[in-house]
Amino acid sequence: MSAEKSDFVWHARDILTVATILDVRPIGWGWQDEVGLSEAEDKALGDQIRSARRKFWGFDPITVEDVRGAKWSFNKAQSKTDVIPKPIMSLGSYPAVTPECREVLEQADLGETDFLQIEVWDIPRKHLIFPELYLLHVRNAKQSLDIEGEVERGMMREIPRLPDVFAIGTRKTPSVLSSALEGPDLWRESQVSQTHGNSFFLSDHLRELLRKAKMDKAWALHRAEVLQTH
Repeated sequence: MSAEKSDFVWHARDILTVATILDVRPIGWGWQDEVGLSEAEDKALGDQIRSARRKFWGFDPITVEDVRGAKWSFNKAQSKTDVIPKPIMSLGSYPAVTPECREVLEQADLGETDFLQIEVWDIPRKHLIFPELYLLHVRNAKQSLDIEGEVERGMMREIPRLPDVFAIGTRKTPSVLSSALEGPDLWRESQVSQTHGNSFFLSDHLRELLRKAKMDKAWALHRAEVLQTH
């Protein structure tokens, strides 16, 4: 992280809901009427999809084969937007960035962050829509949230049946401890459930790089105050 410290960091809390959403899936994990799957086959693939999603939102290294390969299929009928490239996009449960956004991100300290290259096809029309996108797999983990204080303030809640795992409240931005200012510029909080509001935290340095490149708005960033401890 930049040596020049700020009094706040940034929370990309809506990365999978506010970002441009495309209904895109790996080829072979398509829609039942598209690939002619039986009900049993469709259920089996659904289990595999959930397993891949858990791997992606974990903190261990993965390859593009862990998310079923590099070729993905775009379902125009189900997508909520036209195919207009944005710096960061939501491909279902997976955040993806453009090559230009990757270049900006790489100007910061990304620590253990992987870019898994994929291409997106319109299968019925045999048309290559995005020849180069990158799934953004952030493996940097911090524990910089004031969990006890945020729960008391109603900003976070504990997940039932998951000890010491918490969810950030909808439409809320928690405060962080000063330890958030140390280490990589892009990270996830290890005590936050990765299935209840997947989200990233960014340093002010990284946010400034995105702002100068006019890419920050696509990230739907919210300022998170850094609590000063004495």
